[in-house]
Amino acid sequence: AAAARVRAAAIATAAASPPPPGPTTKWVYRPANDKPIDVRDMPAIRAARAGRRINPGQVVEVSEVLSGEQDVKFLRLADGSGWVFQSKPNVGVMFEQAGGFDGTPLCDSGANR
Repeated sequence: AAAARVRAAAIATAAASPPPPGPTTKWVYRPANDKPIDVRDMPAIRAARAGRRINPGQVVEVSEVLSGEQDVKFLRLADGSGWVFQSKPNVGVMFEQAGGFDGTPLCDSGANR
């Protein structure tokens, strides 16, 4: 119970602070359920919606990744508009990383030639 309170406090602190400066990563919204996702105010699935929606196939810039409830990774949008979840329990993967910090692919298929 104490560990859960500490984690909740850390999440609340991170959510209240501005997005960290520095490199960002690109993520593509490819939901298992093929539905749009509402951006959240906080890194929690049941958090209030921030008034922005992301559609399947859309690419977003992420400035921070935070582990939250039920081992779900939350992605902080680099534009400061809020948070989305990388996967959702009982649904599946929602976002896939599109590339490295500079936008290049994470794997170079020609690296072993």
